[in-house]
Amino acid sequence: METEEIDELLQRYSAAENRIAANLVELDDHPTYALVAAGTPSGTTARRLDDVAAEAPSLWTGLDALRRTLEEARSIRRGGRMNDDRRARLTHLLTGESVVVDVVRTPLAERDLLDQATAEERVTIEELLDRLRASYEPLRDGIAAIDAVWRDILPRLDAAATTLAELEVELTQLGVPEVTVTLAQQRLDDLRRQVMDDPLGVAPDAGDDLDRAVADAARQVGQLRRGHDELDADLTRTEVLVAEARALRARAATALAEAQAKVRAPEGLARVPAAAVVDTLARQGAELRAVEGEPWRQTRSRLDQWLSVAERLVAQLRDVERRNRAPLERRDQLRGLLSAYRAKAAAVGMIEHPELVDLADDAHNELYTAPTDLQRAAVLVGQLGDRIRGTGAP
Repeated sequence: METEEIDELLQRYSAAENRIAANLVELDDHPTYALVAAGTPSGTTARRLDDVAAEAPSLWTGLDALRRTLEEARSIRRGGRMNDDRRARLTHLLTGESVVVDVVRTPLAERDLLDQATAEERVTIEELLDRLRASYEPLRDGIAAIDAVWRDILPRLDAAATTLAELEVELTQLGVPEVTVTLAQQRLDDLRRQVMDDPLGVAPDAGDDLDRAVADAARQVGQLRRGHDELDADLTRTEVLVAEARALRARAATALAEAQAKVRAPEGLARVPAAAVVDTLARQGAELRAVEGEPWRQTRSRLDQWLSVAERLVAQLRDVERRNRAPLERRDQLRGLLSAYRAKAAAVGMIEHPELVDLADDAHNELYTAPTDLQRAAVLVGQLGDRIRGTGAP
């Protein structure tokens, strides 16, 4: 090799030596590598990294072999003017099989009388660098994969632990057993164990599952807090619901009586619940308000059941009132439509038209005489509208 080539190659390999040393020092100082090197991982992490971690000492051995070879080459290069002997020795060191990577003892049974007891395995510097890369890169990638899991999961574990601790305090204040957060706490403990023992075995959605479990626990505790804080207001609300139910029942009964009296054979009417139903609800509500010293969750449970029944009854009474008032509202709609048609007839100068007058009078008599036949009234009002439109009115 020419001197320039030797110097260039020696400089390149020396730079590689420095980079390898720096990377191996950083690897040794990496906390994740310390965990792997200690042999504590299990499961998927152990299967992926045990073998490559076992090769890690060979990185330092290889670096030492590279350093000895390059030190020899640098010593020769500094030894004086380049001559053929130095050139040949440097060429061999830098390009030949000059690096001793292993010393193997030959078994006596396989040794010739003139053989040495040990045999050296030598490779070129380039081959050594390839071997070092092959050992380093899987270890580096495994460490990076573990770091990625930890970067994602560890902050979530901390956040979940903080939230669950706050929820436990909240439950203590509410006097509620901590079973509400047990599932989320178990999920947290299991994931914390796994992320330390087998980080590469952590499911991709494990962090999301933990977040959901903690969010569910927070929602449950929030509901408990609202149930506690709104207890007094909801107890007061029982009186409001009873009053509303009584008013609705009265209006529904009145609407039923009016519809039966003022409309002939009304359709779709609904039976009005007995007054005793509302009275029973009122008595139960009063009993709830009168209880003292009962655990709040027990009162809350009984109150929620009462509210569910009361709200269903109120909704039922609203529907009964609507159905019973519907025939009267239909009568009023037809009355309004009749007035509109008469106004339209007057506007187009047809208010005195004999046919229209007869139809309007018949419709008026039907709509303003009890009981009203809604079907006949609807037919008459419809015919009146048809006649007005059929005569060319706009």
